[in-house]
Amino acid sequence: MAKLFTIFLIAINAVVFAYSVSVITEYIVSKNDPERLYYKRIKNMIEKLENHIIIVGYGRNGKQAADKLLAYDKKFVIIEKDKDIIDKHQNDKFFFYGRQCNRR
Repeated sequence: MAKLFTIFLIAINAVVFAYSVSVITEYIVSKNDPERLYYKRIKNMIEKLENHIIIVGYGRNGKQAADKLLAYDKKFVIIEKDKDIIDKHQNDKFFFYGRQCNRR
């Protein structure tokens, strides 16, 4: 019984050590790439949204829809393919571009 407990204890310690190393490594890597950390944070925020509206494109109609939704305090995400448009509009809207999420 003692041998079985020792084997179990060693296995648990190995798993905890491996997990700790992966968390520390991710922290160090994300410090070098703040955009990746920012993307991950925004992605988690978007995944937690429920009962939200998706606006595809931030042209004339998309902008009007976003303004109306902001006026009614509704949750929404904007999907836009033109990064210049995302950079141009800096307000409290969620933009999703390719593999990046930008909250402006």
